Amino acid sequence: MGTFATILAGFDGGLKAIVAAERRAKKIAAGVQPATAATGDPRARLRSARKRDLSEFAGSGDEFVLLVARRDADGSVAIVGSVQGDATFT
Repeated sequence: MGTFATILAGFDGGLKAIVAAERRAKKIAAGVQPATAATGDPRARLRSARKRDLSEFAGSGDEFVLLVARRDADGSVAIVGSVQGDATFT
């Protein structure tokens, strides 16, 4: 078995956990406090976020906008915000 396979097999959570650990380490090295379980689940905040109109995201800014939406009880979709500051998402 190769070195990478050995590391992968010994890391609880596999490749996704390794990538998450690397991203966390980079944030810490850059002086950014990464989100933790103590921060809480953001879904609770998104459930109560106000519905936003698409026009609120128009205007100046980056070329691409990644929107966050939720599906309400009636099945409709409500835009509740946008993801900013990480071009890797787009």
